[in-house]
Amino acid sequence: MNQSLDYFSVSFTAPIVFILIGLTILIRKRPLIFNHRWFLLFFALFFIPIIIRGHYLNFYDYFLPILLIVLLGYRFFTIREYTVIAANSDDLHKNIFECLNQRNYIFELTINSIKIKEPVLEIAVTSKSWFGNGRIKMVNKENKELFDEIINDLKTKDIKPNLYSPFLYIIFGVIFLSLPWIL
Repeated sequence: MNQSLDYFSVSFTAPIVFILIGLTILIRKRPLIFNHRWFLLFFALFFIPIIIRGHYLNFYDYFLPILLIVLLGYRFFTIREYTVIAANSDDLHKNIFECLNQRNYIFELTINSIKIKEPVLEIAVTSKSWFGNGRIKMVNKENKELFDEIINDLKTKDIKPNLYSPFLYIIFGVIFLSLPWIL
C-alpha cells in the first residue's frame, strides 16, 4: 500500500472528524452521547492504513499489527459504555438522577457508581467538568436492555452543553488540518 493512504488517514481523517464533532455540538446545541464502539471503529479505521502498509518479512514485523487488532477486537466485544462529549458535568448527573427517578428506581450513590437496587444495575459515571467529556459505563453484566433504555432516555433530555469543547474540537481540527501545509 502506498504512503499517500497513510498521509490521507493521518492528515485528513482525524482533523475532519474533530471539526465535525465540534460543528455537530454547536448546531444541535446539545452534547453528543454515543456508544464507545463508534470511537473504537474510528480508531481502527484511522490506523488500518498504517498497519497494512509495510512489507512484512518476519514474525516480529507482524506482531504489533496483530496485537493491536486483537486488543481492539477484544475491547469492541467486551465494552459496555457510552461516551459523552461537551456536557455540563453537573447537568449530566442531574439528568441521570432525573431519568432514574422518572422510572421510579430506588438507587444508591457510591463514590464510584450509581447502584440501582431493583432491577439490579450498577452504572459508573465519570466526567471532566472543565472539558465536558465523560463516560457512562455499565459495571455489572446484567440488564443490558435496562442500561440501553436509560441511555436512550438520557439522550432525549435537554442537557446543557459545555461550549468550550466544540470550539476546542474545531480549533484542534483546523490546526491539525493545516499542519501538512505549514510543515
